[in-house]
Amino acid sequence: MGGKTRPPWAPEFRAEAVRVVRAGGTIHGVARDLGCSTQSLRHWVRQAEIDDGQQEGLTSEEREELARLKRRVRVLEQERDPGKSGRLLRLSVMMPLPGGLARFFAARSKAVACPRSAACRAPRTCRCDFIGAWSDLD
Repeated sequence: MGGKTRPPWAPEFRAEAVRVVRAGGTIHGVARDLGCSTQSLRHWVRQAEIDDGQQEGLTSEEREELARLKRRVRVLEQERDPGKSGRLLRLSVMMPLPGGLARFFAARSKAVACPRSAACRAPRTCRCDFIGAWSDLD
């Protein structure tokens, strides 16, 4: 399938590789000498040019802030509407529930926000408001 994976390159290593390319080395030659891929080195050089103001684009700090904010929005959306995460759909695919219970829980989870999650592991012992969903079945 995919190629080999390795931990991310250290920022000092990246900065030194960019410095060597800017000093006149070719991207292909420097990448071969340092043991990194040419595409990675090309990306580092381009990002360094953006950070230095030579090209337009998001700086490294802006990229980090954007990624942090996207993660925060994703967490807030999951807290606001736990049924939208698709957890019930994945659960029902892995462990089919009889009699359309998966559809029942999906509909019920939008109306009642269970703090543990819509797919409680032990719903009959759950002490949250979601227990009302089980009383409808009995």
